[in-house]
Amino acid sequence: MAMLSEKTILWVGEKPPAEPSREWPSDVKLVFHSISDQDDPLPSADLVVIRWAGLESLQFLKKWRLRWPDVPLVLSAKVFDEESLRTGINQFAVKKFLTDQSWEVDLLDVLQETGRLGESRRERDLVLREYARRNRELEKLNEALEKTVTERTVFLEESTHEEKDKLSKERQLIRFLTEISLQISNEDILRVLRRELRRYHKIQNPVMALHEPGHRAEFMSFRGDQVLRQEGPDQWPPAGAGDRELRQFFANHFGRPFNRALFYKLDLHSAGEGILAVEYSLMEENEVHLISDLLQERVRALAMAVERLFLEDRLRRFAIRWERTFDGFREPVAVIDTSMNVLRGNRAFAPRMASGRACHQVFAGRDLPCEGCPVIENPESKETLYGNIRVGRRVYRVSSWPVQEAGAKGIAGRVTHYSDITESREIYLRMLQNEKMSAIGSLAGHIAHELNNPLTGIRSLAQVLMQDPASHEGTLHEDLKQIENAARRCQKIIRHLLEFTRGGGGQAVPISVDDVVESTLPLLKTALRPHRLEMLLGTRNVKITAEPHLLQQVVFNLVNNSCQAMKTAGHIGIISRVNRGFVELKLSDSGPGIPLEIQSRLFEPFFTTKPEGEGTGLGLSTSRVIIEKYGGSIEFRSEIGKGTEFTLRFPLKEKP
Repeated sequence: MAMLSEKTILWVGEKPPAEPSREWPSDVKLVFHSISDQDDPLPSADLVVIRWAGLESLQFLKKWRLRWPDVPLVLSAKVFDEESLRTGINQFAVKKFLTDQSWEVDLLDVLQETGRLGESRRERDLVLREYARRNRELEKLNEALEKTVTERTVFLEESTHEEKDKLSKERQLIRFLTEISLQISNEDILRVLRRELRRYHKIQNPVMALHEPGHRAEFMSFRGDQVLRQEGPDQWPPAGAGDRELRQFFANHFGRPFNRALFYKLDLHSAGEGILAVEYSLMEENEVHLISDLLQERVRALAMAVERLFLEDRLRRFAIRWERTFDGFREPVAVIDTSMNVLRGNRAFAPRMASGRACHQVFAGRDLPCEGCPVIENPESKETLYGNIRVGRRVYRVSSWPVQEAGAKGIAGRVTHYSDITESREIYLRMLQNEKMSAIGSLAGHIAHELNNPLTGIRSLAQVLMQDPASHEGTLHEDLKQIENAARRCQKIIRHLLEFTRGGGGQAVPISVDDVVESTLPLLKTALRPHRLEMLLGTRNVKITAEPHLLQQVVFNLVNNSCQAMKTAGHIGIISRVNRGFVELKLSDSGPGIPLEIQSRLFEPFFTTKPEGEGTGLGLSTSRVIIEKYGGSIEFRSEIGKGTEFTLRFPLKEKP
């Protein structure tokens, strides 16, 4: 085991329990010392090992620690009690406690670690000496710098006045820039420049000419404290015009010479062109240069402020034009963000500005998104979305286009257009219904033609046979009468079917509501079969004005709806009466009733509770249109679990 250098171990007290092995390093010297020996001074060593012997060892430890406080201490004993360990650690910072079993190995390990620590201390001492040397060099350098600073102080004092003047000019320029950036008109900008020049008594009020592409030049000058704006000529000085051309340009407008004036072209980029003219009187050459330098520093800021106002005016005009165009759309248009909040809407969408609220709150007046809205499922879609929504009685076709910003991964919002398709959709579905009715009418006509002939033959033959005296024997006559009645009923059903399928275009005529009901019910015989029908018709001799086939459709729709609403056998009641100048027709059922949440939408076009393909949602809507067409009204009352009753009222036209 190699040591860092030759080391001395002082062993105090009883000798080691065994002699060191042959492998004991040659560069390690083991010196023995008795505890009772009172040699003074105490011998020095790199490591001290004390064979623990109670109080005597404790006294030696105190004496050694006072003499050599930095030398590591090690205690050796057969067995250490708790008090010995606590005393060694807390009072004397003992490095190691050696037992007789491994004293040699542990001692050499402590010595090697002590050597490394000593080497670190030596390196630290070298570093400290190096720091001390550098500090001395820094002191010399500081002395040289102090001398240099002293030599230059005179120069700095001489230039202080110049620096203060420069700082003052910079502050004035910053103040000018700040003030001019806050102005909201070119007149205000010109006033700020005049205040800046007032301390120069030989400078007159500034004059500014501006030219926007597509417009005539405009001159701004002072009359007292007021800024006058005057329209200039169509011709603007060319780009390379010098002071001579500019003097002539201003002189032509104001009608006086501009001999002594400084001219500065304002670089307004795409916003337009500008020229600043500042007149002066009887100044020396150096004064002119001073004023010119001052203005040159401020011209760029002046041009930027004028350009900003030009661009703001353009944006304002563009915004007004865009807003008027946007509000001019007759159909609702809105710009929304990805959370469906309104950013902008035209007047058709919302009469007042409603930004910050959801589109369904503003347009439809509801808290939840509109049913059928295409934006709900994927508001951040980059595709054009389409869908249909209902708002009150109106149906809108919604088209939503994404708004994308250059370089952005997602979309910034959506432009949503609402097209009212209520009438067109209703006309389309009614056209389909009319086509179906026309096809049924055509089919009914063929059926009537094919069935009426044999039915007429059957009725005629039955009537002939009933005239034969032989038919009066037995039950033959009654049987023939039943045959003739059945054939007559078949012809009546065919006639009612033809009347029901007859197209529009008819005229309103006086009709009896009772007759319409009785002619419609045979067409619903199959639907009515499982239900009990009770009728109390009391207006047979009272007339109203309506088209028979349209009123027949109303009765058909209401009775058919009642039959479909009752899944099991139920009761259907039909009552007609005269009440306060109106003919009332009540149609009731014992069905499940209409849920409260859909009662307000019952008469909306295309609203239906039937599964897709089983209803168009036009039955009740069309019925109300037909009834109101002839001055009537329709209303209903419904109780869940008890049934529904519709009441139709028509103005009375004829009394019996």
